[in-house]
Amino acid sequence: MAFSRLGRRLVTTVTTAVVGALLAGGAPPTAAAPPTLDTLASEDTLSLPVSGQVSLARAEASVPLPTGSRLHGELNPDFTLSGDLLVPPTTVPVRLAGTPHHGDATAEVRVVATAPTETVFADDGSVTVRHTFRLEVPAFVPDASGTSVVNETCRTAPLTVALHGDRFDLFESFTLEGTFALPSFRGCGRSVLGLPGFRDLLMTDLLSGSDNTLSLTVGPLS
Repeated sequence: MAFSRLGRRLVTTVTTAVVGALLAGGAPPTAAAPPTLDTLASEDTLSLPVSGQVSLARAEASVPLPTGSRLHGELNPDFTLSGDLLVPPTTVPVRLAGTPHHGDATAEVRVVATAPTETVFADDGSVTVRHTFRLEVPAFVPDASGTSVVNETCRTAPLTVALHGDRFDLFESFTLEGTFALPSFRGCGRSVLGLPGFRDLLMTDLLSGSDNTLSLTVGPLS
């Protein structure tokens, strides 16, 4: 079912009177009965647009989330969404050793979910979204050489970021914010005896560390 159709149907049918009638077991005041909350929850998959940015403290870089980022999942009976945060691959400008021009490089970055995204609601209506993922950097290209200096298997271990918001809403945008520490990288180059190699240490030094932030604006449903 198209999300635009679902959005129009929800806006026009899920009013206080309709919900009251459903809870009371009566028929809604329309000629054709709309689907119940249980039907919506079991049949409809929704997708909320997501925008925002990731700030990497070590790299001193703020990266906008790429177009197409979405919070994707199933509609619950209480009109919350259970699903995953989906982020398309993107590129990140990085400056090596703080050196302009000759030290500039571009990293290809993939955010790969490693566990289902968890959503927890508090009694005051606030929401916490826990997103578990690993960061993959399959290409890291210094501008001076034009050639990637890492293997395609360059990645971190999984990490979890807890994103907090004052509310969750399908029909109006809301914000989520959180901080996270980026683990060290492995698989970026040759390793001896299973120890981190030079390129693992290079990527860790450039990108890994604490005090990174993820700030998102989610929705509305369209």
